[in-house]
Amino acid sequence: MRKVVRTTLSILVVAGGTACSDPLGPTTELLVGSWTWVGSSGGITGGTFTPASTGETMTLRFLGADSVELSRNGVPAGATTYQLRLEDDGGTIFIEYAQSLFGFASQQLFVGEEELILHDGCCDGFVYGFEREL
Repeated sequence: MRKVVRTTLSILVVAGGTACSDPLGPTTELLVGSWTWVGSSGGITGGTFTPASTGETMTLRFLGADSVELSRNGVPAGATTYQLRLEDDGGTIFIEYAQSLFGFASQQLFVGEEELILHDGCCDGFVYGFEREL
């Protein structure tokens, strides 16, 4: 999970330095497509989980600017609409789901060309790392 933590920091630097008239426009465009889960960490025990350690696969598909689907082991596990919300600090972005996909109504979002990170909002929440499918 060190890769996910390092990636989070690099994406924060890149995303924080982006300036445009619609700060969420580039983020929405980057989200569209399929993302494969590479690992998660967090929880009370601070555990780290990967597809190899759990035997589970997970894919997120963002279908345009407001629709997302979740599959686990190739089987649809949820679909909902979403919206992005920019915090008052001007740099923190949250994704808010109409119906929870990961046990939360919203998660902090970091997205780059090849990596997506979702962070649960509670103090011991999970960080989920995804890579863009080619």
